[in-house]
Amino acid sequence: MTGAVWEAVGGLLGSLKQEISAQGWDEELGRQTMRALADAGWLGVGLQEGLGGEGGDLADVLEVVDAIGGTGWPSPVPDLLLVGNGLFAHAGVARPSTSVVVVPALGDASAGGVTVAADGVPWAPWATHFAVVSPAGDGAACLSIVESGHARLRTARNLAGAPLADVRLDRAPAHSTTVAATPADGLVGFVRDLGALSRAVLSRSALRRVQQLTVEHVRAREQFGRPLSAFQAVQQHLAALACEVAAAEAAVDAAVRGVATVAEFAGGPRLATARVRVASAASEVVRLAHQLHGAIGVTREYELHRHTLSLLAWRDEFGTQREWAAYLAEAAAASPDLWSWLLDEV
Repeated sequence: MTGAVWEAVGGLLGSLKQEISAQGWDEELGRQTMRALADAGWLGVGLQEGLGGEGGDLADVLEVVDAIGGTGWPSPVPDLLLVGNGLFAHAGVARPSTSVVVVPALGDASAGGVTVAADGVPWAPWATHFAVVSPAGDGAACLSIVESGHARLRTARNLAGAPLADVRLDRAPAHSTTVAATPADGLVGFVRDLGALSRAVLSRSALRRVQQLTVEHVRAREQFGRPLSAFQAVQQHLAALACEVAAAEAAVDAAVRGVATVAEFAGGPRLATARVRVASAASEVVRLAHQLHGAIGVTREYELHRHTLSLLAWRDEFGTQREWAAYLAEAAAASPDLWSWLLDEV
């Protein structure tokens, strides 16, 4: 993906350091990068100006996410843009800060405070506020904003080193509360779908970069006086890798086809297909890329491992491959005409 937004964000990210020596991603440098993106206005893309954003459509948001995914460094920005801004745009609620993390679980705001429990929430340790969706009665949803100081966090990291946490709120006071005319479980499902879209788009970017690195490596590296790319077995591996990347790209493109804004995004079978196909491609591409790179692929000085570790981590965030496959199978089984369903939905 290329475009004016992609080039601007990519140029900014390229000028920012995110590691110290060869020790990998540095969290403080990562925070500085997020602040630089915020100062440049990129954290408001996809959210209306009246709600504290900078405007823009889904295509603009995906360009920003794609540029970030191509760097291989962890970043909360894709979730802030797709999950956070998408929820606030859908509910018509002003964003309280640029570092609000949406808790992807149904909460309870009926007992004098906000209560919720969710495990493995990406980027929760960086939150200044948490957004929690709770039932409000009469088919409506209550969107509560809670300051992060009221939460109990059990922190951890994913394979790529990105922070996450189990989040617990127990009758925490709400900084603000808004009622949205949407069923609460539907709004939580919307959050999950946006998180899954975030992981699919990030994975697409990483898969492209892994393919590029692998092609460059086998062309430059020689064995027995010939470049690796001249060997038939290597060419077969490259072809298989390229097919996986192309299939993943096609599935992600289909998931967002015809959607104008983040607030209008609806998951369904196309999103499930993208999540399953991208996760499957990630497993195979990681295997092939490391096999073709050999030992250099896992060294700190070389870029490949940044992308492959992220690909493996993203497979299980906002729904595992197995969970999305089960959803897809149930949707197919419920269709009275499977062939028409395949043509219309997938």
